[in-house]
Amino acid sequence: MASALALITGCDKNKGGGSDEPTGGGFVINATVVDGDDYNDEIATVKAEMENDEEETFYIASGKYANGGFKLTLPNNVSEKHLYAINETFDDFDGTISDPNAKIGAIWISAFDENGKLIGEFYQEYDGDDEGIEANYLYVDRKVIVKGYDDELEFDCSFKKGWNIVYGIETDEGGKITTQKPSGVNLKWYYYYFKDDKSTPDKNITKLQQPFFKNK
Repeated sequence: MASALALITGCDKNKGGGSDEPTGGGFVINATVVDGDDYNDEIATVKAEMENDEEETFYIASGKYANGGFKLTLPNNVSEKHLYAINETFDDFDGTISDPNAKIGAIWISAFDENGKLIGEFYQEYDGDDEGIEANYLYVDRKVIVKGYDDELEFDCSFKKGWNIVYGIETDEGGKITTQKPSGVNLKWYYYYFKDDKSTPDKNITKLQQPFFKNK
């Protein structure tokens, strides 16, 4: 299937990857971007961006782009002013949220040139014949379980306090959002550049990102 998650076309899918791990100093994202060396002269800095319910933007981590990839260390603790109530992210949820007072925050991972101009974003995804998968990073201020349906998406998420990876899975049968990492697939990092005629580009939020991004 040609997944709606495939934002990048014409990429060499045999490259790309990286690792994610919690450390004493924060949650570390090590990313090797597909065809990443092609962007060494274009991208200077990578930043992790959050937006709260007042549409204020915060950069919580940054790193240099080099050798076809980047490393970001997300802080162990995120201020409440960067977060929003989890139940505010749904339109018509039919299910159970174990603690409706839980607050969350999602990140974009953005690319900047040497002049500090925002020029693109990074996505971690898998585009297979039968399914598309996209990974996103969320901070949650407490343990909370989300199970049910919203806008034809199934939710099966068990969040721990701190950083979580949530997976959006799209198949011919429908979509699912889960914190359980799919087995047998290799998610890779891709760079999506903004068109030159968009000086202040809108965030490119896919259908499977929307439930946990406040400004949908």
